[in-house]
Amino acid sequence: MISGRGFGSSAGTQPPTNNHQTDEQRRQQKLQNLLSEYQKSKDRKIFEDQLDFPTAFVMKIIGTNDASFLSDMLSLVASSVNVDPSAVPHSVRTSGPYLSITVKPTFADASQLYSAYDIIGKDRRVKFIL
Repeated sequence: MISGRGFGSSAGTQPPTNNHQTDEQRRQQKLQNLLSEYQKSKDRKIFEDQLDFPTAFVMKIIGTNDASFLSDMLSLVASSVNVDPSAVPHSVRTSGPYLSITVKPTFADASQLYSAYDIIGKDRRVKFIL
C-alpha cells in the first residue's frame, strides 16, 4: 500500500482557501437570509430594497381610450410626485379601444411610488399598471 500526501490524498491536508469563494459564499448566505426574512414579512417593501431614491421610474398605464384618460393619468402621476402634469415625461400609444401611457416621473422616495400605484389603480378605466 502506498501512502503519502500526493495528488488525490486527503490525509492530513486542508484544501487551499480561496478568499473570493469565501466572500462569495458569505454574500450568498446574506442574500438568502434577507430573502428568507423578506418572504416571511407581512409588510413587504420591494421598492425600498431594490431602488435607490430619488429615482426616475418607468411605469406603463394601460386603460380605456377615452377623451380624458391621458390627462387624468398624467394628473394622478404628477400629484404623487408633486409636480405639474406637464412636467411628467411620457409617451402614448393607441391600440383599438385601449391607450398605453408610458410615464417616467422622478420619485423622491418609495412612499411616492407606492402612492402612485395606489392612486392610479383605483381608477376604474385602468386595466394594467406595469
